[in-house]
Amino acid sequence: MMQKPQSIKDFTRKSFDRAYLYEEFTPIQKEMAYLISLNLGFERFDSVLEIGSGLGYLTRSINISFNDYTCIDISNKTLNKLKEKLKNQAKFNFIVGDVENYDFSGRQFDLILSSSCIQWFLYPEKTLKNLIRLLKKGGQIHLGVFIEPTFKEIQLASIISGFGSRLELKDENFYTNIFKELDMIYKYVCVKRLYFQSPADFLKFHKASGARFTNFDSLCSKKRFKKFCEFYKENFAHNDKVYATYSYLVAGFTM
Repeated sequence: MMQKPQSIKDFTRKSFDRAYLYEEFTPIQKEMAYLISLNLGFERFDSVLEIGSGLGYLTRSINISFNDYTCIDISNKTLNKLKEKLKNQAKFNFIVGDVENYDFSGRQFDLILSSSCIQWFLYPEKTLKNLIRLLKKGGQIHLGVFIEPTFKEIQLASIISGFGSRLELKDENFYTNIFKELDMIYKYVCVKRLYFQSPADFLKFHKASGARFTNFDSLCSKKRFKKFCEFYKENFAHNDKVYATYSYLVAGFTM
């Protein structure tokens, strides 16, 4: 049964609201934010918009100077934590909202940022093109996004076992084509593996990061879960540990 977009959005928001241990389980997200910050350098931008700021991995790692910095995130709880971390800094504004449906009322920005958020968009092409329209002339957009073949192991194990599912991800070309009218500043594609003691440990790690390893309407049974773990361990193990593949794109563009 096809789920309504709002139901999917609510599920995503609640998943991140519950991820109270998020910072302990997101090494790749931190790495992605760090790469973006390195490529931004020490430039100055008058107005900045960060999409999906979360707990502020990117917000707190950048070295740019600015007059106004707006953070928007779908999760009120994570945004409140970021507010607390930045409570003594007056140039920040915070919006609890869904950027895919948010009306910026004609505002434009010199810099738009997003790290490990865009893969959650229901309408990525439409939303990213709308964000490009928010850039001032000469403005820049820098992004980090998970792409194929991230969690290809989950996809195969789910097909075989009938347990769980994996978020459908886009590939590198999907995103670079959206920005083809802009000038590319830089682009990196990174692929790496993380290792875990067991499939169950990986799933717990994955869930704690705010990302769910299964859709909210998927049925779970002990039999299917056991089959999932057995298949995963048989096919995706090395030196007595199982692994998960992460792949992401980090890129910057200018008008």
